Amino acid sequence: MTTHFNIISNATQVAAAVASGDQTDACNKLATYYASSHTAQWLRLAAPRPGSSTVGGEVDEVRVNDTYDFYGEVARVPRERDGGLDWHFYGPVGDDEFM
Repeated sequence: MTTHFNIISNATQVAAAVASGDQTDACNKLATYYASSHTAQWLRLAAPRPGSSTVGGEVDEVRVNDTYDFYGEVARVPRERDGGLDWHFYGPVGDDEFM
């Protein structure tokens, strides 16, 4: 009976947070419920181990080299002085739609 009460209580708290427009509180209450409930144990998996190397391929080209492929146009996008990407870069053939 306690579990049933907790579900109703939590649902009421989540609904109240949503009704008040506080989506963050609603999400936190919902996450707390699922983290502490005894339901759906079969859905709970251990956290994956952190990676120890690069993933390879195109992902590394983007992450490490700032190399992007937009519909077959591949180029290393230059960085601005502040470290951000140059969103005005026109790509290897001067295409207005590259970035």
